[in-house]
Amino acid sequence: MAYNAGEAFPDSIVLSLTTSAAVTKGTFVQAAKATGAVAPYTGAAAPTGVVGVALDAAAASGAEIRVVVKGKATVTADATGIKAGAFVSANASSVAEAATTNTDIVLGFEVEEAAASGVALVYLPGTPMNIDTTGA
Repeated sequence: MAYNAGEAFPDSIVLSLTTSAAVTKGTFVQAAKATGAVAPYTGAAAPTGVVGVALDAAAASGAEIRVVVKGKATVTADATGIKAGAFVSANASSVAEAATTNTDIVLGFEVEEAAASGVALVYLPGTPMNIDTTGA
């Protein structure tokens, strides 16, 4: 089935949050613990606030956007694509990638296979996980 990045599905939990930076629709964002303001989440460190998928774009800080924090959402996939059932993390561009190292923060799992640079259908459990995805 064809999807567009930045879609939510029935029973997903969606919050309306204010941005603290520019945000691209269909990418991972993180809400600051102290303020609730959202900015792109790059997966470089463990999140300190709620992580979700932006359903709207924002050109700068101060915009109100919708963010899926639990349930199914569509996210832009990285250049390698993601297999169905794979754990998903965010890369430096805030797009979905297959979690492949024991330092990747798992944000959810891929529901259907995503083509390279396509759209990933991800299930977000509501809490990021630090899982050893190497199988070691």
